[in-house]
Amino acid sequence: MKLLVIEPFYTGSHKQWLDGLVKHVGLEITTITLPGKLWKWRTESSAFRIAEKYLALNTQFDCILCSGFFNLAVFKSFVLKEKAKIAPCYMYMHENQISYPWSGTDPDPALRRDQHYGFIDLMNVFLADKVFFNSHFHRNSFLQALPDFTNQFPEDYFSKRLHELDSKSSVLPIGLELEQFKVSDFKTNTNPIILWNHRWEYDKNPELFFQSLFELKEEGTRFKLIVLGERYKNSPDIFNEAEIKLAEEIIHFGYAKSREVYCRMLKQADILPVTSKHDFFGISVVEAIAASCVPLLPLDLSYPEHISHDNYPELFYHDPKDYLPKLRTLLKTYKNHKDLNTNIMKYDWQNLKMMYSQALEQTNPK
Repeated sequence: MKLLVIEPFYTGSHKQWLDGLVKHVGLEITTITLPGKLWKWRTESSAFRIAEKYLALNTQFDCILCSGFFNLAVFKSFVLKEKAKIAPCYMYMHENQISYPWSGTDPDPALRRDQHYGFIDLMNVFLADKVFFNSHFHRNSFLQALPDFTNQFPEDYFSKRLHELDSKSSVLPIGLELEQFKVSDFKTNTNPIILWNHRWEYDKNPELFFQSLFELKEEGTRFKLIVLGERYKNSPDIFNEAEIKLAEEIIHFGYAKSREVYCRMLKQADILPVTSKHDFFGISVVEAIAASCVPLLPLDLSYPEHISHDNYPELFYHDPKDYLPKLRTLLKTYKNHKDLNTNIMKYDWQNLKMMYSQALEQTNPK
């Protein structure tokens, strides 16, 4: 089977997913990528550049798998203008702009321009022959948000056709190379090491995370801290405050200079208190659990798909006000959890590669 994968935002989790797909899934794969920057501009313009690259290949593919910030309608129009036919097109939804929480500093929501990017997502899923979501939470939240989104339009054309999307959408989790994170021996740190390994952005709710650590320090609780992730120009100010207030606790603060350093830091840490307001999948959370970090998770988003709330209710909190009390308890009991990483190995590429092959080949017209 000859598969073309289009990735207009080739960085971070998108790059990690595509590189793993090429490496582990036994299909004949060709890729077209663009650098991962300026997501709005990629959404608006990437289809033109990618269509030119596609036509230059002059190859007939069995199917095309499109990812990310992309306008499938523009791509198809450009290609069909030059070529008589095009292979079936599938969408892999890492995220969407309808159910994604917008930043309070972004001017687009107030100007109603945020609807534009959601509309492109809507067009993509209508035009795609098959749509894959990276989690059940992502699929459900997207489909559930569509009626309110389409009801704002002056005509009901799209709202009458939403039922079409349910049958052609399914879940295909992100594949990860998780074996590299497995810890051979149980950790014996004198003081528990708390980990942050997410993006330094608003939707990860760093204020709740660090303010809770400030309180724990004032109470006399002993802990160490590893903070990973890239510092952006507009990263929340709480990171600067935390670097000063928690200087005595900090083992590492900032971007890991290599994948090896990142893996070593995760293997060193004990507890992963997650405060995110949003995660369609949560690669950083899955990787930390694979490294035997014990998580504290919101009972929301994609997290109950990773760890069963029925089996581990003590690792979930229902409300932000419950977060700090639960964290206090976990700091005393985290050593009771030694087998959590076995729950998360379902996302290793070795366990997902057959699912990917079957999902793509089953949708391939013969």
